[in-house]
Amino acid sequence: MPYVSRSNEGKIVAVSDQVIAGCSEAIDQTDEELNEFISEVASEKLTIDSARFIQSDLEFIRVMEDLINVLIDKNIICFTDLPNIAQQKVSHRRSIRQALNQRIDLLDDDDDFMI
Repeated sequence: MPYVSRSNEGKIVAVSDQVIAGCSEAIDQTDEELNEFISEVASEKLTIDSARFIQSDLEFIRVMEDLINVLIDKNIICFTDLPNIAQQKVSHRRSIRQALNQRIDLLDDDDDFMI
């Protein structure tokens, strides 16, 4: 049987599968309020995990860009070896990065900062 803790307003704020400090009110596991709370928590967790995954993707994209550049610079692959769509995307990212670096150079004379 689940046990809940409630806020001063009477809303469920925590759930436990056993009586612990602060979670001592027994509640039926089919209770609508309990199920709504669990759904909200699961949704928030999914949103947080999704955001972390998206952030990881963004960071990994930079790794892939750097890897492609290293492989091309070392003549391991030729830019033209990439499929056309990949060439377009790499070129587009390079132009965006170059424009950003130029803006940063205008704003900051410190050459240690690069995107």
